[in-house]
Amino acid sequence: MAETKRLDYLKIINSSIQNKTYSFAIFTIIVVIILLIGAIRPTLLTITKINKDIKDKKYINEQLDLKLDNLGTLSNLYSNISFDAKALPLLFPTHGNFSLFMSNVEDISKANGYTLSHITFGGDSEFDMNLTTLKPWSVRLTVVGNRSNIVKLLKAYESMPMYPVVNKLNFGEADRETRLTQYSVELLIFRIDDPKFYID
Repeated sequence: MAETKRLDYLKIINSSIQNKTYSFAIFTIIVVIILLIGAIRPTLLTITKINKDIKDKKYINEQLDLKLDNLGTLSNLYSNISFDAKALPLLFPTHGNFSLFMSNVEDISKANGYTLSHITFGGDSEFDMNLTTLKPWSVRLTVVGNRSNIVKLLKAYESMPMYPVVNKLNFGEADRETRLTQYSVELLIFRIDDPKFYID
């Protein structure tokens, strides 16, 4: 009987130890779950957010590098054309200052064996070129020279830097003594209507 009691006590003690072990295991699992939810999960979320921020910042950095490259390219292009840009008000004036045109016309006429005898600015051209910024002006030139060079002269006029366009050509009879012909050439040149166009 004493042996049985002893075995019963051992069973009770063993059962109590097992219950404590199970309770401790359950308590440990609960603590681990709480730690995962309370501490590790926010850390994982923070790491995920940081990784996303790093990707976003890399993309922004790539875009900024691309913009810097484009700005560098534009700066180089501008430095290449800045001289031409400064000459634009002479090529396409806003106030009717066609002094560069008149100078070029006279030089081109002489170089091709013609004498420029008269220039008339006729104002706005009736010819509609459907342009938004540039407006065509009509200019009539009277030149005297040999018939054989007239095509060469007209091509030289159209090759001027202000891009005039030959619109009409009239000619009279040649002078019997000099054999020179008088030509009336109508050119279309261009100006800009907006007086503030070239103001920075």
